[in-house]
Amino acid sequence: MKTARKRLLPILSVTVWAAWAALAAAQTAPPPAEPSDTTAALDAASDQTEATKRAAVLEALATAADPPATLSVWNREVFVFRATLQATPAERAHSAALRIRGLSAESIRKEIHALPAAVARHEGYLIELDGTMLFGIVPADLDPVSGETLQHAADGAVARLREVLDARIRQQRPGILLAGAARAIGATMVLALIGVAGYRLRRYWTRKLLRKHPESVRNLQVGGFELGNYAVGLIGWISKMVGWALRLGLGYLWLTYVFSQFPLTEPWSRQLGRGLLSLLLMMGRAVVGSIPGLVTATLIFLAARGLARVIGGFLDGVAQGRFEVNWIYPETAEATRRIVRLAIWIFAVALAYPFLPGADSLAFKGISMLLGLTLSLGSAGILNHVMAGWVVTYSRSVRVGDYVRIGDQEGTVIGLGILAVKIVNRRNEEVTIPNAVVTGNVSTNFTRQSRSGGMSATTAVTIGYDTPWRQVHAMLIEAADRTLGVVDEPAPRVWQRALSDYYPEYELVVELEPGVKRSEVLTELHGHIQDVFNEYGVQIMSPNFVAQPDEPVLSPKSTWFAAPAAPDRDP
Repeated sequence: MKTARKRLLPILSVTVWAAWAALAAAQTAPPPAEPSDTTAALDAASDQTEATKRAAVLEALATAADPPATLSVWNREVFVFRATLQATPAERAHSAALRIRGLSAESIRKEIHALPAAVARHEGYLIELDGTMLFGIVPADLDPVSGETLQHAADGAVARLREVLDARIRQQRPGILLAGAARAIGATMVLALIGVAGYRLRRYWTRKLLRKHPESVRNLQVGGFELGNYAVGLIGWISKMVGWALRLGLGYLWLTYVFSQFPLTEPWSRQLGRGLLSLLLMMGRAVVGSIPGLVTATLIFLAARGLARVIGGFLDGVAQGRFEVNWIYPETAEATRRIVRLAIWIFAVALAYPFLPGADSLAFKGISMLLGLTLSLGSAGILNHVMAGWVVTYSRSVRVGDYVRIGDQEGTVIGLGILAVKIVNRRNEEVTIPNAVVTGNVSTNFTRQSRSGGMSATTAVTIGYDTPWRQVHAMLIEAADRTLGVVDEPAPRVWQRALSDYYPEYELVVELEPGVKRSEVLTELHGHIQDVFNEYGVQIMSPNFVAQPDEPVLSPKSTWFAAPAAPDRDP
């Protein structure tokens, strides 16, 4: 019990200290001005009759010319001065505040009076407490728009000043401060518990969502674009934003409640409450007022979604071969679907934009201008690749699964994107080639004209003129027949590309089975060519020929499996 008291005592002390610190901050005023004529008149008339005192204050009545000043004490508004007497409204408010704060503890419990006073044609009221003239009210202090009478203004000032003094009396009671501090500490503990519980609940639901729907999260698409790589981060970011919004809301309510526990800060609590209520009312009116526009925009988006689904279903059927049309190829149907969907949604956004809440606001216009400027300055290179991608797609020069050579890169196409083409080369490396590079270089497609459904492959050798060309043709065909992955139909064929100075150049053309790796088949084919030529005693002249050797350069069959080679590793 003693330990709990020891722990509670510092917290209560901090709470009370914070309340009084707020009082000091709220009562901070500009440096005291030089004593005004009004103050001097009050001091000089202290020994005169009551009527003479009132006349001294009201005698110098003038038309309001300076900005109004509010008399605030203990965070509470008492009166607004508008008239300039021998002092400006700000000086009058400052002097009155000093007098009110200087009242003794006994004086503040007594009754406040609004005493009428008149000098010649001027009339007004003096607010008095325990023989002390606090401030005066004249007709020029009244708000001309409100239509308020001088009597009503004086009564209101008395009532508000009474509220200020009552708050000061209550603030001086230790029981009220301790009770307020206890309730504030309790509210703080409740806020902390809610914060911890909310944090754990947010993490629990986020993990549960990712565990329950892992595939749907990874395959998330918006407008035809895959967002799976960003889905997890997006979900986490959204949950954090929601958590922070709830924390801010709870913190606002907590602050409003804590301020309401102390007489000094009660006005702040009321201001926070009115601010929250005004915000909610404003948001409610905005929501109600935007309902017709939101309904219209929703109908536009629903119509766009339905149209996009219908067209997308048709183009998916074309891509899968379920529909046949002469003006769309199956290879271009997917790209056409994306373009059409993008165009539909752009048109829908443009059509629904005027109906969106805040479309006419400066914020929306500023965002539109910023986006337009950003696209104008930074989209030149992107649009170049996008347009080149359309050329690649609609020219049908390459498609997914084709084996191609683009520039100095060779491999199987695994993806045709908006900005780039991706291929996997023989080293199993993924190479990304920008679409503009694809259209700017000569590309060779080894798959498109293949009659076997696979791809074509070629290799070349140079054999001396002392070897009959018919024998060379036969040996190359035999090597192709020994190679796995080479189809029999269409049959391998040999072309004589040139009759050079020292040897003819022979080119072997074969068709490969679907699904085989071109580099592996060529490796095996080259091995069989060497074996066949060695078996028949024919020397291969590549890569260079300078002079005829005394004996043919051959590899006898007895040496084919010399260490460390093994027969089972024979290709």
